[in-house]
Amino acid sequence: MSLIRKRKVGGSDADDFFARATSHSLKPTIINEESKFVVVTYWWGRGNLNKNTQRPCPEELEPGQPLDVPPIKFEEMIQNWEQACAKHKCNYLAEEYPEFAVKGGYQHAINFKPYFIDIALAACYPRGVLYIDGDMKIKLYPGICDAEGVDYMARGWNTDPRPGNWKKTNKFCFDPYVFEMSGGTMFFGNTYHGRNLLKVWQRETAKHPGKADDRILSMALMLQKMLISLSTIQLPIEYLWLDMDYDDYLKSGKDYEKKYVSISHPECLTGEDRAATEGASSNRYPRSYDRYVSNYLYCDWDEIYEYLQFDNKDQIKPFKPYFNFLEEHDVVDLIPYAKKYGSYNPIAKKNSELLDQVQIRVRDKLVLVSPHDYPSVSLHKVGSEREALVTILKYIINGQSVVYVPGRSARSAKTVVAKALENELDFVARNESNSKARAKAEYSLDLDKDYPMYFGSNNKTLKHWLLMSESFAEMEKLFNRTYLFLTRIHCGWV
Repeated sequence: MSLIRKRKVGGSDADDFFARATSHSLKPTIINEESKFVVVTYWWGRGNLNKNTQRPCPEELEPGQPLDVPPIKFEEMIQNWEQACAKHKCNYLAEEYPEFAVKGGYQHAINFKPYFIDIALAACYPRGVLYIDGDMKIKLYPGICDAEGVDYMARGWNTDPRPGNWKKTNKFCFDPYVFEMSGGTMFFGNTYHGRNLLKVWQRETAKHPGKADDRILSMALMLQKMLISLSTIQLPIEYLWLDMDYDDYLKSGKDYEKKYVSISHPECLTGEDRAATEGASSNRYPRSYDRYVSNYLYCDWDEIYEYLQFDNKDQIKPFKPYFNFLEEHDVVDLIPYAKKYGSYNPIAKKNSELLDQVQIRVRDKLVLVSPHDYPSVSLHKVGSEREALVTILKYIINGQSVVYVPGRSARSAKTVVAKALENELDFVARNESNSKARAKAEYSLDLDKDYPMYFGSNNKTLKHWLLMSESFAEMEKLFNRTYLFLTRIHCGWV
């Protein structure tokens, strides 16, 4: 099968494991037709006790100490997992892989996650998949996974400082440009970019056998600068609530109300030493991880626009304690959903009025917008930058793509259009940034305003961006004020 071709994770033994595992035929249980995702997991060990469900936890148990809570078998754990999904009207799929319940199988099971999610995506098409571990539980319907056009979501280490040491240091880190995630909660959209991310993860996993799957993916995102082309959301701790850690540490204050928790991890965490005895690498970080990932943290100020981030108010609820915490501690400026574009509302209002005055003159799928005359039936000529921006917005709202040519030569227009079509991108331009304000220079925007630009019709955040702008200089400024345009628009630089 294509999933295992030329794999080199432990040689033929690994290939045999994966060949048998990938031959499974997966079928989701659909109980909510309106839901756009399926909660998925995989497991092994039928008939065996899961010691992570006992109390005290294995790492805390003293010799001769009796158990307060006995462990349960893996199949009972999965039954509880399925019942929690059904209770909260989530479609679900839990696949058993007895192939991994053998000596040495734990190592292969660790490496299998990106392959399993890939197969699950195919089985659940056109729905996306929300992977959570089998010892976790859905506590509230995670409506954020119904959001439009998102390729990937996960609990972000560097965007939610609440579990950190801030109570002692009074220091807070918010850096959405270094996406380090926890592997317990991961959403993949059934999109070109979501599927491509899984292929990248599979290739990188083959290079780092036995290493932590989430660290492998974090490093791949950084090395390949994938935030540029992906649409991502970094989730707060309400989507991976570690009961045994957070219930005590975060036991007071409105920032930590458990009624907002969507996904919890109520069981013991797997100790690093025990993971090693079960077959995982003793050092679970990929080589040079800090050099390529952690050392890029800046922890700077940013802006969050709820109206840009969410499709509706219901999606915001689990984020409210998190957003309130960030704002109250001056980590970010938060523009509430009701205030829409905040200080940019007057510009958006004026642009909306101008939109009504623009007439659709071109009916082609790709429209050429320019202040100059070109011998093309697809040309819509404009007289100013603001007219150009509003005209571009008019066409993409109408479902047509646009190439904007500011100069007298259209030759480079083919370059941006070709890149956009080949890689399914929403915005393509020449970016001359060498800024050090973010983890990668390419994560900031220094727009070459004399070079052609491509605008696709399928991204609502791109439409917000245009509506908030009265010039291309303003577009650039906006891009560099908030992480939302980088992380929610499929961008490409030439």
